[in-house]
Amino acid sequence: MGRLLMRGRQPFFLPCTALGCLELLSRSGIAMKGMNTVVLGNSNTIGMPISVLLRDHGVASVKVIHDPVKRRTDGPSFESISTSGQVYDPCRLREEAEVAEGVPEAVREADLVVVAVGVPNLVKRDWVRPGAVVLDVGINPISVDESAADVDPTAGPGEPPTSMSSLGFHVVGDVAYEEVAEVASAITPVPGGVGPMTVAALLHNVIFAAKLSNGVYTGHDLQTLSKAAPDFADDYTD
Repeated sequence: MGRLLMRGRQPFFLPCTALGCLELLSRSGIAMKGMNTVVLGNSNTIGMPISVLLRDHGVASVKVIHDPVKRRTDGPSFESISTSGQVYDPCRLREEAEVAEGVPEAVREADLVVVAVGVPNLVKRDWVRPGAVVLDVGINPISVDESAADVDPTAGPGEPPTSMSSLGFHVVGDVAYEEVAEVASAITPVPGGVGPMTVAALLHNVIFAAKLSNGVYTGHDLQTLSKAAPDFADDYTD
């Protein structure tokens, strides 16, 4: 993060999910220059690095909302439930999350919204301005019974969610996909959106590491590399 924050210093490796998000925007033909952006969540692996990468790619503004939800801490923790042999219900997060004041209004001003909070279906249709681009980085297991009205965008008509587990859960994002997709100009599904790009970015970093260890890049090369998010295709053409 230190090298990433300082302009003119290329970090050897970029966090995979942040790099995958940027590559996804680039390959989708979305012009970031001049966009007003909002990032929900300030993690070291997603929220903060993607905000810096967006800054370096010409967006007009980046607003990082550090605490978009207020979580209640009462009740048993994941660790205490696990050690006691009980079944932990991740859907409990839905009831424990209270939206912080002013968050929907802030999101509504954005041309590009990146959501990485960890609360299922947090962002609703009325949060998003028509034509905005939405990147949903959330990964949340939801019980099948609770999510009967939810839609898995990767499943065919009449098919069960593709990520359903034997425990009766499937994965949804931080964005209410079906309703937000009606107003967004582009949106990533969960699963099948940012996740595969994270894997691709990890492979990119592995190949880059191999080139470094084998002397493919010299010190001069490292100084002249793109300051953020080199094209994945370079991995296979050098």
